[in-house]
Amino acid sequence: MKLILFVKMKYLINKSIKLEKTNMSENLKSLIEENGYCILKNIFDKEEILGIKKCFDLIEEKNLNKKQATINSRKSFAGFNRKTDQVLILGDLLAYKELRDYEFLIFNKKIIKIVKQILGENICYFGESNMQSGEGDRGFHSDNRIVDRENPDGEDWKGEYPLIRIGLYLNDTRGYSGGVKIMPKSHKMPTSKFKRGFVNVSSNLGDIVIWKFTTTHSGNFKRLKFFNNLCLHPRVEDYIPSWLEKHNPDKRRGVFFTYGAEGEHLSRYLNYIRNRQDYVRYFRYSGTSLDVKELSIKTGIKIIKPINDYGKSLKPSGYNE
Repeated sequence: MKLILFVKMKYLINKSIKLEKTNMSENLKSLIEENGYCILKNIFDKEEILGIKKCFDLIEEKNLNKKQATINSRKSFAGFNRKTDQVLILGDLLAYKELRDYEFLIFNKKIIKIVKQILGENICYFGESNMQSGEGDRGFHSDNRIVDRENPDGEDWKGEYPLIRIGLYLNDTRGYSGGVKIMPKSHKMPTSKFKRGFVNVSSNLGDIVIWKFTTTHSGNFKRLKFFNNLCLHPRVEDYIPSWLEKHNPDKRRGVFFTYGAEGEHLSRYLNYIRNRQDYVRYFRYSGTSLDVKELSIKTGIKIIKPINDYGKSLKPSGYNE
């Protein structure tokens, strides 16, 4: 039994290493469909990352001053206290003029090329993107509809599920805590109750991590000072003392954005999120500026507005100013 487990773990580790060396010449669609995730290296250069970090900090400071951010106290989470509070910035990426020079990331040419390789030419954005800093909650989950996450007969497990999330971490997660933990191939398994086989996805500045909505994952993984590559269950990580953790010297900053292909899966998901108040609040602060409309036409990215009040809490300019 131990030998079988060792072989299985070695396979998953080797598979993870292969994924992290992926280049753009490979068939991304096949890779994502086989493994449920991948990491693409050096999508943004050092200058771009520094610029995006500067924008992030300006947006965060502005929103904190306007009380348009949710602050989750480091003492409010399970396990030992976090080192920092978690800050969730209200609104999507399109709401912030600060990101215009980077096509709001949503319309970035490099990102769009990648997404179209995975989802096809006709892709949609539906207001689901966010920026967050600090240390948040942990726990395995998938991003598809809650009603189907543990239901093998659920509609979300029928056919190809064409919704993906992209994570851009603005700090090094190869040698420090703060990245995403993923269970490879879990996108075809209607459960998030895994005890082994998961991997800490190591990303450097400029890399992006992509996973399917049905892939089991957990945010804010921990690295240990003496066993950097040891990958633990997120519930175990909650009880690792601060002195044993390899904290990132830079503040944790994460940018997350999603895309989908039109069809029944996307329609069901939109019906699901338009009835969740936590999502509705964000959608009211989603960007609707002329810049956004022009980029949508230019790139061919269709913008779907899940609620009637989409962007209604912003200035007439369609920006959060």
